[in-house]
Order: sequence, then C-alpha cells, then structure tokens
Amino acid sequence: MIEINHQINDPDAIKLLNELGKLIGGACEPLGLGFNLLLFDFGEKGNLFYISNAKREDIINVMKEFIARNTQ
Repeated sequence: MIEINHQINDPDAIKLLNELGKLIGGACEPLGLGFNLLLFDFGEKGNLFYISNAKREDIINVMKEFIARNTQ
C-alpha cells in the first residue's frame, strides 16, 4: 500500500511521488519496514508532499514520537 497526500494537484509531483514510492517501498518490503517521505518547496511556496506505505494515523504517531525524541 502506498498512500499519497490526496490534496496534491501537481501532476509532476504525483508522478515523482509514485516513482519514489515504488522504489522505496520495494526496498523496504522484504525487510518489513515502513517509510514516510515528505517533500516540500524551499522558500515560501508552501507545498508539502507526502507519501508512505503505512496508514496516515500510524505515520502521524511515528512523527510525533520522532519529534518528541529529537526536541528534548
């Protein structure tokens, strides 16, 4: 399962995310690993693109844990 942020309207970003998702997901699958990839624009454009092979709520929990461990 690859989950993409459903609010993306940029076809180039969707294509890139699908390609990266297949590569990363394929490499992670035999090891039983999950992944989360965030891509964003530099500057003030405000675009944030997201792809994962896990459920969104699980990735949110993983990200909260990551932030908690790295902000102490």
